[in-house]
Amino acid sequence: MSAVPITPEQIRAIHAIKTRTRLDEASYRAMLQAYDVSTSKDLSRADADRLLIRLREIPGASRPVERPSKAKASGRFAPKLQAMWIAGWNLGVVHDRTDGAMHAFVERQTGVPHSRFLRDAMDARAAIEALKGWLAREAGVVWPLLDTDRDVALSQVKWAILRAQWRRCINLGAVRAFGPVESYSGLVDYVSAVTRGASGRIGVEADVTPAELDKASSALGAKLRRAQSGTAEVRRAG
Repeated sequence: MSAVPITPEQIRAIHAIKTRTRLDEASYRAMLQAYDVSTSKDLSRADADRLLIRLREIPGASRPVERPSKAKASGRFAPKLQAMWIAGWNLGVVHDRTDGAMHAFVERQTGVPHSRFLRDAMDARAAIEALKGWLAREAGVVWPLLDTDRDVALSQVKWAILRAQWRRCINLGAVRAFGPVESYSGLVDYVSAVTRGASGRIGVEADVTPAELDKASSALGAKLRRAQSGTAEVRRAG
């Protein structure tokens, strides 16, 4: 008979105590290794209870979590989390673009209340992958198999977000479709117009910088949100 897996509440409790006690990564990993796992998510429910008993013996375990005076994101993983969160805003699935709203999402995924306390790469990955999965489900983002070149990979991700935005804008009637939706006809022209003006026509996707892609995504996001707002008004009126 297989062991009953750890519950989300136990995961949150473990990471809350880890944060409160400022338990260093090496000591935390050593505790997990005692149960033959490398991440809390692989613990059984019974082993999680045993680990919580050990953690609660650490001085400061019952002290309230220190929360930053401001919700502004900080820490090693903050830039990537913020980039993904703003992508969700520009895709029209995140309705509060603030860092505070992002932290609430991260806490639900990891039990860690603020990005500055997010020191475990596995926890950060869990939060980022949860965000990516959400954007794929709700906004139709098709994440690419990334190139090994970091700059190329960054552009691939940004184009994937733009393509999902373009599809959603077409479905909302915010932009005109020229041909099949899957062809993304008109998207390159739109990016050209937003970033370089009528005379700055880009040739291929690789010709655009990440900063230009961010500018285009922001402009398209505003268009998408206006269309969503108009659709909501029509529904209320009906």
